[in-house]
Amino acid sequence: MARTPASGTGCTAPGTDGAGGPARTAASGTNWEGCGVAPDVATPADRARDVAYRRNLEALLAADPDRPAAAEQRTALAALG
Repeated sequence: MARTPASGTGCTAPGTDGAGGPARTAASGTNWEGCGVAPDVATPADRARDVAYRRNLEALLAADPDRPAAAEQRTALAALG
């Protein structure tokens, strides 16, 4: 059974534009479901978490290598291999 939003919440039901039709993007006029977005870094799905974690650790260390958590971040980075 489809869920509908409570009256007066300002929400629309999933998959609709609030007028009862399917959601559409303003840019293309089409429904974006199943399209996704292009990733910033192409990575196999099973490695995505580690790649994102590595990039974040590297960014934190580059921004402030002497931060209090830097030693822990270096250890985590080394553990990623």
